Amino acid sequence: MDEQLMAVVDLVNKKKRQRRWWSKPHIRHNYLTGYGGYQLLFHQFKLKDEEAFINVTRMDVHTFNYTYDLIKPSLIITSFRPSLPPQLQFSMTLHYLAYAVSLNTLANMFNIGYSTVAECIPEVCSVICLKLGPLFMRFPTKNEFQAIAIAFYLDLDISNCVGALDGRHCPISKPPNSGSLFYNYKKFFSIVNMAICDSKKRFIWANIGYYGSMNDAGVLANSDLGIALCENEIELPPPLSLPGTETRCPHYFIGDGIFPLKNYLMKPFMRNENLTIPQRIYNFRISHARRIIECAFGQLTQQWKIHEKALQWELESTEKIIMSTLILNNLLLDMKYNCVGNRWNNCPIEVGNNIQGGNVFQEFAVRNSLMNYFVSPAGAVHYQWEKI
Repeated sequence: MDEQLMAVVDLVNKKKRQRRWWSKPHIRHNYLTGYGGYQLLFHQFKLKDEEAFINVTRMDVHTFNYTYDLIKPSLIITSFRPSLPPQLQFSMTLHYLAYAVSLNTLANMFNIGYSTVAECIPEVCSVICLKLGPLFMRFPTKNEFQAIAIAFYLDLDISNCVGALDGRHCPISKPPNSGSLFYNYKKFFSIVNMAICDSKKRFIWANIGYYGSMNDAGVLANSDLGIALCENEIELPPPLSLPGTETRCPHYFIGDGIFPLKNYLMKPFMRNENLTIPQRIYNFRISHARRIIECAFGQLTQQWKIHEKALQWELESTEKIIMSTLILNNLLLDMKYNCVGNRWNNCPIEVGNNIQGGNVFQEFAVRNSLMNYFVSPAGAVHYQWEKI
């Protein structure tokens, strides 16, 4: 029996395709002459045409150099054979995320092997998540949540709000043996990107990877943030009085109608013909502020076209690729607002002495307090009456 098994193994080994070369001749030639588009276009754009450089990488030269310096040590590969330059790895990954081009197109453009491209992109995205995530997408502290609430009030006329919450379906190819787990109500396969953003469209939390068949409420309930909020483990700022009143109100997130109403999560009243004018005003004000997360997702998709394509990577790599675009989105916005390393610190902080309790404020009472505030002289805005 052993002899027969060995014979079968030998036969299989003989049928294996023999390598004609370790790397193709034109690729091996790149080690001396440069890497196609990287040498001919990338360096030329970087030195002489910044507008074209931004079009290729979504970053200006200063931002690219700043980001590259942060991740460069993690991209250096020690090998007996010549390895890809770290700057090539980063620029190629940015171009892939920006335009969702096929791996074959990238391989031909940069004159490197297909398998090298397929290995490089998830590795670079993993480095982005590991090195840039703690800098540009860290979860806010209590004082930073207070600054976010102040920014929401100044930008979107809503008080005590610490973030807008929503989910987005990211298209993927059907994973093997997954049945209908990833098949969503929009009739394509996806994983859910659940995220919270501030009033400047910067993501402050995200959870990526739940089945596309799950609704947003189920994703939040099973996520680390949802569990922590239910168990009162998230340190939100203490309740504050609504501006111009003595009505104390806890800090809260805002979401659409699919989420459950909680004292830390406000949502609109269910739409029907029997809503009163204060309820309609409340719905408008909550929806007006909540649209910022929709705008953030739209901006993300417009800037990083990879979100429009059904990704064909393994799930772990897909999650890293999507998360890396959220982090890069925050990096670019921090650069835009000139607050790298100083985010949310430009707002005055008012910290009370009360601790936000899990059951101190009932969710319906909080919603009614906000509804009454929005129609009061202290909380009304001039444009709300035109929208009901």
